[in-house]
Order: sequence, then C-alpha cells, then structure tokens
Amino acid sequence: MKLKIFTLATVLLSSMAIAAYDKSNDEMTDPSEVEQTEVDYEDLPQAPEKVLAKLMKECKELAAEDVIPTDTLEQYLLECVNEELDSRGYRMVEQLEPPQSTRSP
Repeated sequence: MKLKIFTLATVLLSSMAIAAYDKSNDEMTDPSEVEQTEVDYEDLPQAPEKVLAKLMKECKELAAEDVIPTDTLEQYLLECVNEELDSRGYRMVEQLEPPQSTRSP
C-alpha cells in the first residue's frame, strides 16, 4: 500500500511539473500561477460492477498483506477502493456493497 501511495504521489507531482511547463517560451512557470481546475465528482462516471469487484479483490489482498485489523478493515477497503476509482477517473463511492450474484434464484 505504501508503494502505491508513493507511486500515486510521484505521478501527481510529475503531472504538476508538466502542467507548469510553458511551451511558448521554454521556461518553467511558478506552479502557483498554473490555473487549477476543479473536478466535479458528480460528473464522473460510476464504475461498472466488474471494476468495483476487481478493486475490492485487490484491496482485500493488500489488506491481508498489510495485516489490517478487522475493526478497521471496512474503512481501509473503502479508502483503498476510492483511491483506485479516483485514479481511474471514476466517481468515488460512499460505502462498499457486497457484489451482487449474477445467478438467478
């Protein structure tokens, strides 16, 4: 999990540096002068069920590796899934629901 956070932070910082580069005169611009765009999370698409199920599985594996205590597991999984959804351009979720069965009764 620490490696993922480090990787996300590195990508974010690299993106900021690229955004600050002024191609018109090949000079670096002060990052505070770069226009910040706000993301309206309501406009982002919801992740398909298959994506959510895959992320839940990955986050559960990470939780097992990180030996997350049972009493904090739900919050850990929610944060993990939301970090991944956000990084992939999907709307974050407020709670995790168990995957619905595709079998009919």
